Amino acid sequence: MKTIKMIANGAKMVLAATTMTVAMTSCLNDGDTSYAYISGVSTDCYANSNNAFVIYQSSSAWELKKGSDASWFTFVKNSGAGPVADISFLKTELNTTDKYRTATINLTNTEGKSSSAQVYQWGTRGDGSLGSARDVRKITGSDGSEISLDYDNLHRVVSLSVKDANDVKNDYYFTYPMASDSARIMSVHINGKKTAKAQVNFGWQPTGDLATDDKSEVVTWSAVGLSQVTVKRNESGANRNVQNVSLSGFENPDSELSHTKLIYSYTKDGKYPEMRLEINHDAKKSNRKQSVDVNQLIFGVDNINPYLLVGFYRYARCSYIYETAEDTTNKIKFTVTTTLNSDESVNTLSVGREDGSSVTYTFEY
Repeated sequence: MKTIKMIANGAKMVLAATTMTVAMTSCLNDGDTSYAYISGVSTDCYANSNNAFVIYQSSSAWELKKGSDASWFTFVKNSGAGPVADISFLKTELNTTDKYRTATINLTNTEGKSSSAQVYQWGTRGDGSLGSARDVRKITGSDGSEISLDYDNLHRVVSLSVKDANDVKNDYYFTYPMASDSARIMSVHINGKKTAKAQVNFGWQPTGDLATDDKSEVVTWSAVGLSQVTVKRNESGANRNVQNVSLSGFENPDSELSHTKLIYSYTKDGKYPEMRLEINHDAKKSNRKQSVDVNQLIFGVDNINPYLLVGFYRYARCSYIYETAEDTTNKIKFTVTTTLNSDESVNTLSVGREDGSSVTYTFEY
């Protein structure tokens, strides 16, 4: 993803070229070289985004106004002198309706020119949960594992502590960029020893690699069209976690996504075995009513990808809770049963395995 500064600079170049073309055309016609255009708006304004932007140009003093449908945002700056080609930022409110909403932006200038555009805010957060989803604070496993989470007022995870059944603990602390920071770099501080960084969009989702300077922690993701997402954590390391998901149902960021297959690769005895899992899920049990991706728990706390657990790389998140994940070739099967709270968030989730063992996870909010 381009940074906001790059977008702004690119917009200025494009708009300058457009202005020249309009001016030349006007000269050939009636000599009117005035203009006012809205050429673009942000497309990654999610339910927990607090910023959006509109790209505009004007040949004279200009003003941006909200339509009657635009109560959920305010302009940081809505007027100025011209000529200009620039970006105006919008401060947006949280969307807890669970549905996308639109608003009208109108641009006018002193020469009587005008333009309008629609800005969208999605009903899901950047992590793929619904705008009204509850924030999971603790997950306690019957095997002695424990996960603790804290959030800020935008429902972004700011700390994650993961203790597995063997008492191995890892701590992650997340810091996010200010709206005025054009670089938009998120930092993840790991066990107080190293820091991984990634650029994020307005949904606080990494848009490229998340990595430490020494490459001891590297998370990458890629997509094949709208049908496959691969997230690789430390692909060549001892804690390798590679998940390749086949999905369906994508139409827009609010789409309910179904998983059909999950190829899970990890490290064991210096080799990289794989589970090729066929996925079945219950369409009546949503995985978007709570902040975390509960399906990550099928592998056990010691094998989760912590970034996928908290909802990064949102298209790798199934919108439904798995019922079974089965590799018939290797005779591996996970069976998931859940109990839900009155608001349909997860209360308990139990994972049974083919050997008869099971772990039950209890959620606190």
